[in-house]
Amino acid sequence: MNHAISFMPVPRRIARRQRSRKNVWIAINAVGLLLGGTAIAATRSQLQRSESSAMQATDAAQARLDSIVEEQITLAAELTRIESRLVAHAEATQHPDWSILLAYISRIGADEIALEGFVLERGDSADVYSVALAGAARSQNAVTRFLLALERSGVFASTTLVRSNRTDAGTYTFAIACRIGEEPAPPPEEENG
Repeated sequence: MNHAISFMPVPRRIARRQRSRKNVWIAINAVGLLLGGTAIAATRSQLQRSESSAMQATDAAQARLDSIVEEQITLAAELTRIESRLVAHAEATQHPDWSILLAYISRIGADEIALEGFVLERGDSADVYSVALAGAARSQNAVTRFLLALERSGVFASTTLVRSNRTDAGTYTFAIACRIGEEPAPPPEEENG
């Protein structure tokens, strides 16, 4: 610090101090403005990069989403094709093995009858079938025993002797109608009262 006596008048000293303070504040403000402008420019640049990277990320996410949607459409078409194959396979393979029924029926009267016809038809309901049997036997009693054996087997809901005739050769031909499964009961009639 300088302790010399100043010969400058007081107002000039005060004005000089004020100018120097003013110049210091101008310099400080200029540095502040420069730093602020630099910060704003850096922030703007960073925001533009962030916006650009956000747009790129959005575009990449949209591309992935489009890829997933295309894959789902492809998988849905593949699933439809596989389901149709499974339905066709089920229709071809998942049905009763009627050869077992035919073998069972032929064993019932193996010694006394000869089957000449076996017709199987689906009824009105999905679980109802009609079986028409035709054949020849050595006697009328053999035809009756065969019919009773079919009834007792528990396989058929009903058995009916359609015809039995004696041939000129002394054998008996017959036709039997059987039903597998029960027909649905008719709805009850309403009483008018």
